[in-house]
Amino acid sequence: MNAYATLGVEAGMLPPPGQVFGGVRHLLAARKDELDEMRGSLPSEPSSPYDSHPPIAERVARIEALPDDGRASEPVAPSLGLLADAERTLTAVEESVLTPEALRLRRVDWPELVHESMTVYAEQSARGFSAVVGEVTDSDGSLTAALDAIDAGALWQIADRLPKSDEARNATGRAAREFARPRLRAGLLQLAGGELVRQGRARWQLSWTDSATLKLPEGYEETLPAALDAAVEDMPDTEPLRKLLAS
Repeated sequence: MNAYATLGVEAGMLPPPGQVFGGVRHLLAARKDELDEMRGSLPSEPSSPYDSHPPIAERVARIEALPDDGRASEPVAPSLGLLADAERTLTAVEESVLTPEALRLRRVDWPELVHESMTVYAEQSARGFSAVVGEVTDSDGSLTAALDAIDAGALWQIADRLPKSDEARNATGRAAREFARPRLRAGLLQLAGGELVRQGRARWQLSWTDSATLKLPEGYEETLPAALDAAVEDMPDTEPLRKLLAS
């Protein structure tokens, strides 16, 4: 529910009608091997000292020890097959249990839901770094402003205004730069990813087996990390990153 069905709520979206609950079928199908592994390693201890039932492994063993009633040879099919019209029923369930506010949200197919919602959340996540760049440069905090600031020698001024751990706050010299470098790099990555999405050259990809990932242009999996590294070196070079974003 959190990772898929309601992923787009804060961005004003829900999956297609019937898919808020019905979408779990995609998840189960994609994670069949994972589920099979879980079935083979059932918990053999009570879930808590106050559990009134035997452990799952013991319950399953008792069921498997029952006399054969002949049904084991029957074909197994999803239980939704018992419904005359599963899609209509799943849609009706949503209309019964979702709030009026939720039912008014825009309905979007799964791939577009993931791309649009993750784009919104990525932009929100980048606002902190963008605000710092804006403060230092008196600009809009864009990626271009950040790169111009780095070229002007303001990289460590930006670093000074980023959130720091107590250890990083007490560090000086090269140690302070090493603490700051990953945060600077992460901020530039957020801005660069957003720029590639706006250009239509990168897209957030739906996965039913893992987290959503940003699909970059071909070859960028190798060249973008190197360009980010170059931009946050002690002697920064923004040219590789500029070239990638201008390609």
